[in-house]
Amino acid sequence: MEPILKTRSLSRVFRNGGTVVHALDDINIEIMPQTITILKGRSGSGKTTLINLLGTLDRPTSGEIYVEGRDI
Repeated sequence: MEPILKTRSLSRVFRNGGTVVHALDDINIEIMPQTITILKGRSGSGKTTLINLLGTLDRPTSGEIYVEGRDI
């Protein structure tokens, strides 16, 4: 069974004035069909950033996202 959603070395960097913020750094996940997946973490840990990338609302700084085997 192939993953329905997969990321490879996913990273997202923001620039806030002169400060560089690494919201996500080298994230690798695989979500299999017919599973329930929960994101859990403290405030500011990158949960919303990850969801925005997976939902194609934002683009990663680097890395790849695959949905049903297709690179998005």
